[in-house]
Amino acid sequence: MLILATNRVSASLDAFSGWLAAGFAAALALFIANLDTVSKFVLLGNIKCASVLFLASALLAIADKLLAAFIAAGTTAATEGAALGKEIAASGVELDVPAFFSQVERALFWPLSAFARRSFANAETGDFGGPGRMYTKVAQVQVLIVIAQAGLSLAAAIVIVCGLAV
Repeated sequence: MLILATNRVSASLDAFSGWLAAGFAAALALFIANLDTVSKFVLLGNIKCASVLFLASALLAIADKLLAAFIAAGTTAATEGAALGKEIAASGVELDVPAFFSQVERALFWPLSAFARRSFANAETGDFGGPGRMYTKVAQVQVLIVIAQAGLSLAAAIVIVCGLAV
């Protein structure tokens, strides 16, 4: 359940982040494309400052996308892997779990190989909730990133409003 909830929350955050970035980018592009006209109503310094704030917000949107992809891939693999594991167990096929873990770990670069090694060690002791907790923690970082992104976007909008020369 934890993995499914994390997957859904992460996807919602990612969608919000994407729409926020796209909407503000469109508005800012409109301002810049019509700078001659807009500069009569908004101070250029404020447009410049808002642009810098938006760029910082866009960097956070990129970080959100990377985390969302990591969470989506991991939680989907965990869900599908659990179903596959049940099928294998029901079929009576013997699975060499240490060899399986070794093959997965060998396919990963550091630091993911270290995460996998730790997860496999936890699984061998009966702690199967580790990956779910990890993805949930990463999703909490994603929440903070999206909040910061929204804050920067709001600050950029406030800077433009404060620069109105009307």
